[in-house]
Amino acid sequence: MVIKEIKLPRRHKERDELLQAASNMKVLEDDWNGFGAKKPLALVIKIAEKFIQNIPLNKTYPAQLSPDGEGGIILKWIMVDTKLLLNFKPGLINLAVQGKNKKPELIDGIVYNGEGIIPQKILAYIPVRAKK
Repeated sequence: MVIKEIKLPRRHKERDELLQAASNMKVLEDDWNGFGAKKPLALVIKIAEKFIQNIPLNKTYPAQLSPDGEGGIILKWIMVDTKLLLNFKPGLINLAVQGKNKKPELIDGIVYNGEGIIPQKILAYIPVRAKK
């Protein structure tokens, strides 16, 4: 019996690549960067994975996912003149928006444990997907 390969829509590939990148962080150890960085906490990795899975269909996925060196994970969206950074900590997300000719915006301590929908105060900053 031959099993045909099913091609996933690009959106699913993006999500799966991000989930794989988050999963890959589970193998990092403390001092992973040679400068004393802490490994991402297992709880934070799980919350970031749930967040990625819960991004609505009309929103874009982040361009980058990386450890923050303090046990957290950063998701970064890069737009033409703006960057959105979400820093995941246990049960909390800190949000920062940086842009050219724009005063930086910071919102610290948004409660999110990975369950349910993403809080509106975060969704409002995530860019909408371009329609094809």
